[in-house]
Amino acid sequence: MTKVPSIPVDALNSIQDRNAYEVLRAIADILNVRNGQTGDAGSAFVTRAELGNLRGGGSTVVTLPGAQQSQSVTPPYIRPSDIARVINDLQAQVMESPLFKSLGERIDRVDAPGTGVIAQLDEERVTRANAVAALAQLINTLEATVGDQSVALQEEAEVRANADGQIMGRFSVKIDANGYVTGFGLISTANNDTPYSEFMVRADRFSIASPSGPGITPRVPFIVLTTPTTVNGYPVPAGVYMDAAMLRVASIQEAHIDFAAIRTAHIQDAAITNAKIGTAEVDTLKLAGQAVTIPASVYAPTFISHGSGTFVEATVSITSTGAPIAIIVSYGINGSDIVETWLERDGVRVWSKNFVGPGTPDYSFSQPAVCVALSEQPGAGVQTYSLVFRSTGATFGTFERAIVLLETKR
Repeated sequence: MTKVPSIPVDALNSIQDRNAYEVLRAIADILNVRNGQTGDAGSAFVTRAELGNLRGGGSTVVTLPGAQQSQSVTPPYIRPSDIARVINDLQAQVMESPLFKSLGERIDRVDAPGTGVIAQLDEERVTRANAVAALAQLINTLEATVGDQSVALQEEAEVRANADGQIMGRFSVKIDANGYVTGFGLISTANNDTPYSEFMVRADRFSIASPSGPGITPRVPFIVLTTPTTVNGYPVPAGVYMDAAMLRVASIQEAHIDFAAIRTAHIQDAAITNAKIGTAEVDTLKLAGQAVTIPASVYAPTFISHGSGTFVEATVSITSTGAPIAIIVSYGINGSDIVETWLERDGVRVWSKNFVGPGTPDYSFSQPAVCVALSEQPGAGVQTYSLVFRSTGATFGTFERAIVLLETKR
């Protein structure tokens, strides 16, 4: 697509005259929508010339990297984000074509007078030629009418040529059943050295089916529905239905796939928001550091007896990304005097609990299952957590010491 100049909207803010501002703002909006800078990709529009370039490769049609072709040529494809716009533009172009309009016009008939029951066949031949132009036309019309029920079939063939290099050939067949007009046609035109042809079917359903003959199983591999219908009680929307398709290159804006068997996939960039995978077999998996949440933990079950002093009984480190860290601390302890216990992160206490005995061995305390859960957000980097015990009096003992850290990522 040829780049169209854009006008920064902020540049218009200095205009004092309100009418001038409104006019220039409208022009800026048009150019920015044309460029795709305003709105989504479906808001941008293309010119008639660019639509014509779709056949030869415009900017909407790009090359597909890595696709191997027998001719060693990289094929063109349309970006998925442009598909809806291109389809709308092509549909508008088809609907404006002379062949589309001709196949939708009612058949002109000269009803024979009489009883209201008509069966007739008309043939019209036109030939015309002079020094600069030539025309040949043949129109056959069949009509059957009974009362207000009427159906007509018309076959038209026409060729034209003139000295200016313009030529045209057209063949069409259409049926008019009480005003319901359907048909097909082929047209080929050329203006000097630029030929263009078009084949069109205007019908509710178009299909390609197998021939009839010995040993041939009936197949209909390709069906096009142009209007919604109901099949066996189920609504079927308009669209293209294929029993089997082999595609060399496909550009798909949105896909709903129930089952896919893909032999080889080349994916340059994939963004998957949510995936549910029952079984995955991966030869090589590369993940950034702690891209997957993995807990860090330490566990020391052995009973250790201490006298007075400060003792670090368990230590564990985790590399944090800055998200909150869930912490679980558990241990068993017994003693007969004051024992301080705490959890610290790099020397800073984040939790503490003290035990107080009566001061004699006959009245010692025992806490076989101390368990606490907490959470904090220390910031990014390596964080080291330690479980510390301290006593200034009698002997105490600890056992089943554990620290579990889990960064709770989203």
